[in-house]
Amino acid sequence: MYVRQGSAGPEFRLWRDKMPEVWEKHRWVPHQTIETMAAMYRQSGSGKADPLLLYDLEVAKALLR
Repeated sequence: MYVRQGSAGPEFRLWRDKMPEVWEKHRWVPHQTIETMAAMYRQSGSGKADPLLLYDLEVAKALLR
């Protein structure tokens, strides 16, 4: 996971060593978008992993400092 400071806060981008297409297809995502996605997952009751576990805002802030 990569993190950078965007105009509205931290942005995230996924990278996988053995799957370079992930970097190409997974653009920078603002944390607000991830929070929206996480709410949708919780409401769906699908049992899928909460995106906020992967895109940790506090860890991102620490890295950016």
